[in-house]
Amino acid sequence: MEEINLIKICQSGHIAAFELLLKRYEHKAMQTAYLITRQRELAEDIVQEAFIQCYNQLHTLRQPEYFRTWFYRILIRLSYKMVKKEKWKSFFLQKSVLDIGYTPQFDQKVMAKEMYGALYDSVNNLSEKLRAVVVLYYFNEMTTKEMADVLAISEGTVKSRLHHARKRIHETLLDKGYVSWEALGGGEQAYVGNAIAENAD
Repeated sequence: MEEINLIKICQSGHIAAFELLLKRYEHKAMQTAYLITRQRELAEDIVQEAFIQCYNQLHTLRQPEYFRTWFYRILIRLSYKMVKKEKWKSFFLQKSVLDIGYTPQFDQKVMAKEMYGALYDSVNNLSEKLRAVVVLYYFNEMTTKEMADVLAISEGTVKSRLHHARKRIHETLLDKGYVSWEALGGGEQAYVGNAIAENAD
């Protein structure tokens, strides 16, 4: 069933249809909340509350085609609120060695693990606002316009935050002795997205 039709059915109060919609979004939503909050239990609470709000407010959505943007706006807003409330800002977990297993050469595999780890840590150390744009852009593959709608900021602000986030990640990688992701060229988005995704589950 097409998502727009599914959402229209959900808006009529059809619980089974909403459960189907939930299944389509719950995994990605959980990963996104976790990447922003860095706390598994907190992320679970956020996603649960996001779906409750979504169900209760879905009838107010006039354009079902914008459901994804609308839902992520709720999710991100709750993530910010809960991080601030629980004061987890200084206690984000870090992982340094990741099992990505995508290359047969052992030495390249070790280097890739270390690079992924360094990249992940650099993203993890960004402020919530900068980390949010990185997660939405590289992990959720949103456009800057979609991100602006989700975050309720201008597209220019989104681009500015992405610029500052890239700059800080670039500096962190160089400080650790790695080449900047700029050397990846057109593979930057996929590479960063993969590094983030490896730590989302």
